[in-house]
This record gives sequence, C-alpha cells and structure tokens, in this order.
Amino acid sequence: MSDRNIEALITQVLETREEPVVPVDFAARVRAVLPVMPAKKRSVSVGKLIAMMMAVLAAIVAFALASRASVRFTSLAFDIECVLMLQTLAIAYWLSAREGRRS
Repeated sequence: MSDRNIEALITQVLETREEPVVPVDFAARVRAVLPVMPAKKRSVSVGKLIAMMMAVLAAIVAFALASRASVRFTSLAFDIECVLMLQTLAIAYWLSAREGRRS
C-alpha cells in the first residue's frame, strides 16, 4: 500500500460517522433503576391563608368605600380607605418577602 492509499483510507475512516443506536427500551430501563420520588404537596400555612383572606377583605371594603370617599383627610371614609390600601400593600409585601425567603 502506498502512502496515498493509507492517507485516503485514514481520511475515509475518520470522516465516517457512526449513527448512535439507542435501544427501544432504554427509557423504561432507566426509569426502572431510578428510585420512586414521592409527590411534593404544597401546603399553605394558616397564617398565610388568613393574610390572603384579610388582603382580599381589605380590598373589597376599600372598593366599597371608594364611592363615598371624597379626597379630603377630614373625610372618615377616605381615611379608612387609605388605611385599608396600606394594609393590603403591607400584607402583599409580607407574603412576598416570606415566599422569597423560603426559596
């Protein structure tokens, strides 16, 4: 064999790609080997549930007072509406801060 024939043969072997062959039952075999993971259940704490309900209740009361409130600090309905909006924002901040700490 000459050098050219050997070079051509080496080039041909190097440029030939073999197609990967995956057995048909590969996924089933891998799944059978893996341990069974229990399903994670997301539970909502009582405090978080009460905070969400209070935020919704404060928003509903603020919307109910909106028709009676005039934009004056001497108006009781306006004052209560401002307090309820601040409480709703504080609850939302508290819930998001607790969620961020957990993850």
